[in-house]
Amino acid sequence: MTLHSIRFCVYACCALLTWPVRAAVNLDYVVEHLSEVAMDNSLALLPLWSASEVSTSRWKGVAQVAYNDIESHSMTLSGSPISVAVSYRFRDRWSLRGAAFFNHGELSGTGFFELAPTFLVSQPPLMLPAAAQFVLDGSVTHQGFAMSAHRENAGGWFDGSVWTFGMVWERLQLEDVFANYVLLSGNDVGAHGVVDYSANYSFFTPFIGMQWRVHRGNWLLVPHWHYAVPMPRRGFAAAISGPGFSLSGDSGAAGNGKYVSDWLLTAGISIVHRRSGIGVDLGTSIAQYLIEPFTHNGVDKNWVLAVSVEF
Repeated sequence: MTLHSIRFCVYACCALLTWPVRAAVNLDYVVEHLSEVAMDNSLALLPLWSASEVSTSRWKGVAQVAYNDIESHSMTLSGSPISVAVSYRFRDRWSLRGAAFFNHGELSGTGFFELAPTFLVSQPPLMLPAAAQFVLDGSVTHQGFAMSAHRENAGGWFDGSVWTFGMVWERLQLEDVFANYVLLSGNDVGAHGVVDYSANYSFFTPFIGMQWRVHRGNWLLVPHWHYAVPMPRRGFAAAISGPGFSLSGDSGAAGNGKYVSDWLLTAGISIVHRRSGIGVDLGTSIAQYLIEPFTHNGVDKNWVLAVSVEF
C-alpha cells in the first residue's frame, strides 16, 4: 500500500468518525463569537462607576485589572483586560467621566469543524462545505475610550442611584489569526490550506446605565446595569488559501449578513471596601458567565473576574 493510500484511509476514517457530529459547526462563527464575547467582557467591565463618588472631592479615579477565559468547541481565548477612569464633579449632582480600556487575549485550539466560508462571494475550487481539522492560533485585542455624564438622584423612588449615558469608541483587532486546515470529507480529502481571520473592526457605541449604593458598615454594595449598542454592524472579513487559490472577502458583501458586534445588556454587583477603595465585581462575573452562552450560541465557558481600586 502506497503512502498516499495510507493517508487517504486515515483521512477517510477521521471523516467517518467526526462527520457530522463534530464538523457541523462552522469555524467562522466560533472565531467571531469568541471575539465578540471578549468585546462584551470589556464593555461589561467598563469602569463607569465610583462607589464613593458622592465624596467632597471633585476628582475621582479608578483602576481595574481583570482576567477572562472563554471557550467554544475546543477553541479558547484568554486574556487580562485592564482599564482606568477619571471623573470630575462639576455640579452638586453632576459629573463627567473619561475611561480607557485594553483587552488582549491569545486565541488557540485544535478541533474538527465545517469549512464553509461565509465571507466569500465566489467559492474556492474545493467541494464545500466539508469536514476539516483545524489548528487555530493568533491574538485578539479590544481597546477603546469612553466619555460619559452621570447624575446622582436624591429622594423619590431612585434615591441614592446614579444614572449615566455616554459613548465608547472601540476597536476589535484580530491579529495574525490563522487556522490551518486539512479536509476530511468530499472529493478533496487531504487538501490543506489556511484561513486568515486577521481583520480590524471599529465601532461607536452609545450606552445608558444605572447604579445604586447600599452602605453596610465599612462596605458598599453597588448593584449596577448598563445597555450598549455598537454601531455600525460589520461584515465578517477573512481570507482563505489552498492548492492553487487565494480568496478574500466579508460576509456583508457575500450576502450572508453583517453580524460582527451585538448589543449588550449586563448587570453586576460590586463589593467595595470603603476605607481602602478596593472592590471586586462579582455580579458581572456571574452575569457574563450566564448571559454569554445564551446570546452567543456555542460558547461553553466565559469566566470573568475583576478587581478595582479607587483613588
